[in-house]
Amino acid sequence: MIVKIGLDGRVYVDGAEISTDELTERVATLNRAGGVVTYYRESPETDGSEAAAEAFRRLIELRPAIRLGNQAPSEWGRLEWVEVEESPFVSRFFLARGEKFLVSMPPAPSEPQPAIRVGGPLPAEHEAGWFDQIDLLVRSDRVLETPLRQPELTLSDAARSQPSLHLRIGYDRGRWSSWYPIPDVPPHIASFHQDLWRVAGRFVAAFDPGRGRELDPDEARGFFH
Repeated sequence: MIVKIGLDGRVYVDGAEISTDELTERVATLNRAGGVVTYYRESPETDGSEAAAEAFRRLIELRPAIRLGNQAPSEWGRLEWVEVEESPFVSRFFLARGEKFLVSMPPAPSEPQPAIRVGGPLPAEHEAGWFDQIDLLVRSDRVLETPLRQPELTLSDAARSQPSLHLRIGYDRGRWSSWYPIPDVPPHIASFHQDLWRVAGRFVAAFDPGRGRELDPDEARGFFH
């Protein structure tokens, strides 16, 4: 049984939100059958929240056997690529197996105009660890359980002219993409976006300089052509 807990303390079992009473019944049935809970907490790149911690304490009180999500195989298969952009011209992350990567970090007070970096392809032995980290974020932040939101607008020129978040994720078992105006980004998708940039910061530190180079904006616009 897959249990995912949101930062707001809501509990999701096998992709659907359930109540405390329903969780108690489901875990009791699982315990009788000798089953195991695979547990995820939204925003694994942070310390979480008190609401999430309280929900986890209630789960522990039910005494299931628990396996942490980072020790479980992905329910979605093998992550092949991920592309996330905040428009217009805020940040962009693209990583695909066996291909060049592109990272344009979000602005920060210390770096209001971050460099656009390109590099790769990465050696397979290095590539796998980064994809494992991102796959865990996808699972923990409940991205693929989320209904598609205007996927036809994802990375379209018209939709990129307004403040918006574009996400495209490819697994060997299927693809997911959505477009959100910034005010409409669901909290758990915002968690994924923020988590991804924490991983991306480590990625840039590991592979630049020496493994990549900086692009000027004109080169960056032509990167995918």
